[in-house]
Amino acid sequence: MSLLLGVIGTVGLGAVILMLVILARLTQRWELVTRSRSHYRWFYVAAALVAVSSFVRLVRISNVHSALGPGVSPMPSLFQDPQSWFYLCFYHLPLAVAVTISLVLTWRNWGWLVRGRDG
Repeated sequence: MSLLLGVIGTVGLGAVILMLVILARLTQRWELVTRSRSHYRWFYVAAALVAVSSFVRLVRISNVHSALGPGVSPMPSLFQDPQSWFYLCFYHLPLAVAVTISLVLTWRNWGWLVRGRDG
């Protein structure tokens, strides 16, 4: 992974964090208008999980580039790299949980827009 692509990918995760915070604020305001019960705080949990993933991604990028030097772009497999289990547990897993939480909450709170009726 080149340094530029790694940083751009981390900026993309930052955009996902911003989107989750915006969804949390919109859902919170919608809850006040309709006086319905929603679980908008879980959007903040999902944003925190994505923040953990982006931090681990930055640490991984800095670790790979400091260890190998400039110009080298390795693509280790999951079982060849001893740090890959760490990356799996602290990057991929929190990111998958965050996306699942946000998908379920978004469908539960805003699915009526897609369905075209209330209920």
